[in-house]
Amino acid sequence: MQDNYEKLFSHAKSPELPEGLFDSVLLGIRQEQHAQMLKKRIVLFSFGVVFSLVALVPAFSFLREGVAQSGALYFFSLIFSDPGVVLGLWQEFAFSFLETLPVVSIAVFLAVIFVFFGSIRLFIRDAAALFMGPRIVHH
Repeated sequence: MQDNYEKLFSHAKSPELPEGLFDSVLLGIRQEQHAQMLKKRIVLFSFGVVFSLVALVPAFSFLREGVAQSGALYFFSLIFSDPGVVLGLWQEFAFSFLETLPVVSIAVFLAVIFVFFGSIRLFIRDAAALFMGPRIVHH
């Protein structure tokens, strides 16, 4: 009986694979890997958006307290109350104003804003690539 099977299969032709099957399978695997990577990045950037939104409240409070304690508002209000003096002594005014600015609180606030907008930009880019295809994504 073993011989019958061997004879049967020895005369049978092996099926021909369609042209380009291997390439299309590899392309499908690469597309799925790319989609998985985009999903992970979307989750990461959504955490960045949420984190920066939550951090925006204390960063703004820190900025507001820093400006209030530094006295920079008094120099700023001088621009509107007595512009002649400010224009006459503009160099001294500029140096005094810059010395009173709360640099650390401004830097913290701007960093949180930068993370927020950067995360939103990357989130939208990756979501567009995942859901609408690569034809509209420009790197």
